[in-house]
Amino acid sequence: MKELACENEISIRALVDGLLADIGRPATVTDQLAAELIASIVVKARRRRASGRSDAFELRQLPALMRAFPPSSQPRPEQPPAEL
Repeated sequence: MKELACENEISIRALVDGLLADIGRPATVTDQLAAELIASIVVKARRRRASGRSDAFELRQLPALMRAFPPSSQPRPEQPPAEL
C-alpha cells in the first residue's frame, strides 16, 4: 500500500510541476492547490482505468477544474512593487 501511495505521489508531483510550468509566471498558492487537485484527479482516473474500473466520475470533474486553472496565454497582471 505504501508503494502505491509513493508511486501516486511521484505521478502527482510530475503533473503538478508540468501544470505550474505551463502558466508562464510564478505560481501562487492557489495555483499550486489547483494544480495538485487536477493532478490528483488525473492520477486517480488513470489508476481506476488501469484496474478495469470506470474513471467517468473523475473525467467529468476535469473540464471545470481545467477552466478554473489559469492558462499560460493569460498570465495575471504583475503588481507594481510595494513602496517601503
